[in-house]
Amino acid sequence: MTVPLVFCIDLEPDDRLGEIGPSREWRGFDATFATLSAWRLAFEESTGRTARFSWFVRLDPQIARLYGSAAWPLERYSMYFDEVLDRGDVVGLHTHAFRWLEGERKWVTDHGDQGWIEKCLEISFETYRKHLGSKCETFRFGDRFTNTATINTLERLGVRVDLTPEPLHP
Repeated sequence: MTVPLVFCIDLEPDDRLGEIGPSREWRGFDATFATLSAWRLAFEESTGRTARFSWFVRLDPQIARLYGSAAWPLERYSMYFDEVLDRGDVVGLHTHAFRWLEGERKWVTDHGDQGWIEKCLEISFETYRKHLGSKCETFRFGDRFTNTATINTLERLGVRVDLTPEPLHP
C-alpha cells in the first residue's frame, strides 16, 4: 500500500526578525536544498517512484524591506527554483504579516490589522505571478495564522490548497 506524504519546506531568512541593512544569504536554504537533493535520490531509489517536495517561499513586505525587493529569494536562488520546478515540485507562498515599527526599530507580527494582512498577501501573490509567470495556487501562512477574512482573500487570489494548518497545533 502506498501512503502519500506531503513534505513542506518554508523558505525564509535565517534571522526571523532581521535588522534593516545589507542583504544576507539564506544559509538555511542552501543547506536544506543540498540535504533534500540527497534525500530525493534516496527516496526515489528506495521506492522506485518520483519524489516531489513542496517549497513555500517568503515574498512579503518584510523580505522587500530587508533585501530591497520582495522577489529577492526568487532572483538570488533562481538556480534552485529552476531545478525544483523542472523536477515537478510545487512552489507556493509562505507569507508573514511582519510590520516594521520605525519608531521602535523592531518587527512585530500584525495579525490584528486585516488591511495589512491583505497588503502582505497581495504583494506576495503579485511578486510570485510576475517572477514565476503563473498564479500561486498553494499557500502556507506564517505562524500558522488564519481567519475567515484571510481564507476569503486566498480564495479570491486563486489558492486551491492551503497547508497552513498543521497537526497538533491549534
